Amino acid sequence: MAVIAVQSNVTVASGDIDAAARDANGRFTNVNGELGHGSIGDSVGFMLQRFVTYFRGSEGAADRIANDGERLREDAGANVPSVTWIGLSTLLIQMGKVSFLTEPIWSDRPSPIPLFGPSRFVKPGVTIYDLPTIDLVVISDNHYDHLDLPSLRAL
Repeated sequence: MAVIAVQSNVTVASGDIDAAARDANGRFTNVNGELGHGSIGDSVGFMLQRFVTYFRGSEGAADRIANDGERLREDAGANVPSVTWIGLSTLLIQMGKVSFLTEPIWSDRPSPIPLFGPSRFVKPGVTIYDLPTIDLVVISDNHYDHLDLPSLRAL
């Protein structure tokens, strides 16, 4: 399985694409320099907003439709493209014999502190263990609702 990190909001003016900037250790770097995490006031405000999610109801949440994954595994070899919404930003995309996931999130609370992070409205439509063989994973950014390390380790 391959993991691809996608850099969003990139504009290419010509047909030529320059190689991404890397630091002395070979890691990709932000071309605009290091980004700060804001002031302590920004962090406190953010955490207060997240705290409110403990008291929200499930009104407006999508209905969960359980899926045992059997049809998804059968379709893995079919020549019929399909897209299955798993939940949050997670999609299973099947094209021919290739199956890939976007933003795999199966955690109940995608957060650096799982006990205190925001919870999901609806559990994933299929368990991670009922998926077909995954050939590729696409991750667009490193926010906890897009880059869930426990899910990646399980895959």
